[in-house]
Amino acid sequence: MSYIYISDNIDWNKDTKYKFGFTTDPINKLLLTREQHSYQSEYIQLYKIEKTKDYIIDYRRYDKIISVIGRNDNIIDTIENHYNNSFTYLRNIKKYLINTGGSTDFIYSYGYRNLHNLLMIEFPLLGLNVSIVKISEILQINKEIKNKNIVNTFNPFTPLKI
Repeated sequence: MSYIYISDNIDWNKDTKYKFGFTTDPINKLLLTREQHSYQSEYIQLYKIEKTKDYIIDYRRYDKIISVIGRNDNIIDTIENHYNNSFTYLRNIKKYLINTGGSTDFIYSYGYRNLHNLLMIEFPLLGLNVSIVKISEILQINKEIKNKNIVNTFNPFTPLKI
């Protein structure tokens, strides 16, 4: 199963931003990113993504539709012509994307509604079925990540090598 995630971290509070991305393994995705931040990130939303036969865009990582195509009006024009549809949320997403020289995988928190609408309204028009993971499941995943982090980092005694 594929997912688009939106995560939050205390380290990002001053910038009021969220991280978004693609994963096939939500638990290990956040476990692997723990060493990059002072605090453990948590999911605030998970979207299950299923590709249909109508999906023709050459990205297997569906977050690239947001971070790459969403910044390129010429590609959006081509997609609109092919699908014979208007993609307003995709066209507007670039206003909310944050690029600080690296990859574009952060979005201002005030752009969350546009991102949500892009996923729920326009991704299906591209041939991607999208469903929201229940909040109870997200809380359980966050709890499991937190518990695994505690177990993985707790070592009360490290023997000295002499």
